[in-house]
Amino acid sequence: MNFWKLLRVGLLSSMLLVTVLWAVGQTLSGPLEADWARGVSVAVVLLETGPIPADSVNSLKVELERGARWAGAEATRYGVTAAKPLSIEIGGPFRIDGAPALPSAEAGIIERIRSSWRLWRFRRRMDALAVSVVGGTDIRIYVLLEPPRGGHGSPLEFEGVAQEGRRWGLVRGEADPRSAFDIATAVLHETFHCIGATDKYDAAGHAEVPRGLVEPGAGPNQSRGELMVGEVPSGPLGGRLPMSFDELGIGPVTAQEIGWTK
Repeated sequence: MNFWKLLRVGLLSSMLLVTVLWAVGQTLSGPLEADWARGVSVAVVLLETGPIPADSVNSLKVELERGARWAGAEATRYGVTAAKPLSIEIGGPFRIDGAPALPSAEAGIIERIRSSWRLWRFRRRMDALAVSVVGGTDIRIYVLLEPPRGGHGSPLEFEGVAQEGRRWGLVRGEADPRSAFDIATAVLHETFHCIGATDKYDAAGHAEVPRGLVEPGAGPNQSRGELMVGEVPSGPLGGRLPMSFDELGIGPVTAQEIGWTK
């Protein structure tokens, strides 16, 4: 084995070791066990890579507050007694240079290791930047707001990442008032991952039946979509995007995963 191959193997082994140690540290700190008698607190930290229109930020804050009220109503529907089942503290926007790209679904193990390392370093920097917001909260969701990529009517993009049982997530989206609801929904989706909820959509992005339905006994045509799916089912093989929190709900499988039911 030549020097460069040995060096490469050594570097990759070091990256793997660091990632494993970080994962062990996360495990030792323990996954979040939500106390629904007290409620769960979420810090939503807004980040910007350049000037963001004030109306975009204000629209997002309004939708996040609606989302917190919606989550509270859903929790109450399942018998949760906390006065505020989900409270959201919003901070920023804070100016940053950029954020690491999220790994693609096709990424291999090495790229996922690198991505985990980059995200860990990014989270450490952002925690230090937003300490006044994140201190004392159960979950931290960072929202990177980017300028819209096109004109009026262009498709808006957003994406997010979090892990079941972990305490933080990252959402990336376009700072446009039209995307406020979508980004707020992504924030709640990643938040629910942090408290133990799993995705409930198939490879095509449609609801898995029956676990991905808000009302499993009502058939594939639903009036509301499950938060952990992201669309309102309109049949066994299709659906549409929700337009407001009135068209979203929490199904019984998710409710059990996060401790709302036994």
